[in-house]
Amino acid sequence: MRGGYSNFGTCLDLYAPAWPMGATNGTLAGTMAKTKISISVDAQVLARAKKLTPDLSRSELFEVALRSWVRAQRRKQVEDEVARYYGSLSNEDHEQDAAWARLGDEALSSGD
Repeated sequence: MRGGYSNFGTCLDLYAPAWPMGATNGTLAGTMAKTKISISVDAQVLARAKKLTPDLSRSELFEVALRSWVRAQRRKQVEDEVARYYGSLSNEDHEQDAAWARLGDEALSSGD
């Protein structure tokens, strides 16, 4: 759906609301320049994706999917970095972290 939100499920936040209408030199007015590429995809995968997002062009569909993949990769990278950080903590650090967590829980439960 141009100029609105996509019905692409979890990618709703990735599809820009109110995209400007009309094209200028192959790009939507007011958007970043686009790079033209050629890709090959499984016909059944494309058909299922188009059925879920009939109002998106193939270019829009691919961009939404690519943005979603990039966001998922970044999320995984952050999760891995957090896991590495906590994995590097000593037992004393873990105990101190747990003590702070208990203190926070107590403060919240006391209603103050």
